[in-house]
Amino acid sequence: MLCIALLSGSIPLLLAIGSLPQQEFYGENVYVVSQITNDEPLPPELLEDLRNQTWIDAISPETYAFCVVKGEPVVVRGIDSEGFIAIDRGEVTSGSADGVFLLAGERLSSRLDIDLGDRIILTGSTHPYLEEMEVTGIYESSGPPNDEILIPLNRSWGISPVGKDGLLAIRVRTDDYDTLKDHLNGTGVPLVLGDGTKSVVLNSDERFDARLATLLFQHPELGGERGVAHTSVFVQQAGNSVQIVVWGFLVLNSALITFGIVAVLAKAVVEKRRDFGVLSAIGANRAQMARMLLRDLVILSVPAVLAGILLGYLLATALGAGDVIILFGHSIQPSYDLVLLVQLAVAGLVLSIVLGTVIYHLISGERPVEMMRGVAAREERKTLEEVLSD
Repeated sequence: MLCIALLSGSIPLLLAIGSLPQQEFYGENVYVVSQITNDEPLPPELLEDLRNQTWIDAISPETYAFCVVKGEPVVVRGIDSEGFIAIDRGEVTSGSADGVFLLAGERLSSRLDIDLGDRIILTGSTHPYLEEMEVTGIYESSGPPNDEILIPLNRSWGISPVGKDGLLAIRVRTDDYDTLKDHLNGTGVPLVLGDGTKSVVLNSDERFDARLATLLFQHPELGGERGVAHTSVFVQQAGNSVQIVVWGFLVLNSALITFGIVAVLAKAVVEKRRDFGVLSAIGANRAQMARMLLRDLVILSVPAVLAGILLGYLLATALGAGDVIILFGHSIQPSYDLVLLVQLAVAGLVLSIVLGTVIYHLISGERPVEMMRGVAAREERKTLEEVLSD
């Protein structure tokens, strides 16, 4: 039960970590248009052009920066409030997003005890800058913005790595990706279009290296020297890098838990060797004993698996509610759904039955007397005279 609990509790948390970069920028039918280099920023005309397209449902120009608030790293996002809320589908639960606003994510405000009217100091993430702003609203979202600070675009230029009127990304919601791609290609503006799984460079011969993206993210001062918009590059590459690490942990975690289940089942089956020996001695064949073992495994495994999944669910939920795991300024919430729970239950039950049956077949070939004794029967050595007489 404990092994299943660890499996069902850790997998949703690891999956949530792996999906964080995609959740930060993408969503259902949401695509990201970002600049290629600092020398070729996204022009304001492109934003206005996209706003005039009737096949686009919502559009959100944005900038991003890291700040430290009350000793914790926090993502600060510069936004146009109306377009951003339409993309994110969240809501301002108290206060307002009018004028010069500062919205604190609901989970962030709860974790750091931030309330309306509080004064927050924002600092430049790549260059010296300092500004104090007042919290005007609390923003509730089902995604990463629940842990972020949202400010107007024109107040974010001081803390973000872009200059005045600069944008790091334009998020677009549309159900027609091909039309969006063709339209952007026809504008002649050098840019990157991402859909969460791949990135397409349009109107430019520039090519990206994932290692360079990571290096520039860690050392943003190099971006200016190379003329590369490091945040834009990192947006397109970070998802795959995080996924590789997460899947490595998933494989290692699953392997360790499988070994734990093997050890528990091996001990349980071996402890029944004496019973198998007695049954075999009174005439039970291997098929009959295998059916009896299968019945016992099902009776024991079903409640153990269900209890383990429930315990793992409660553990992961408690870790999420307590904001125990913070990554890139975001509280990691378990990514649970009904299909995942069913898959974990079936996997745990099948694994227990298969492993138990395999272990039984490894010991069922022994003679009844060996199984009853719990050790292999040893034949006494014969003297030379006894051997010759035979």
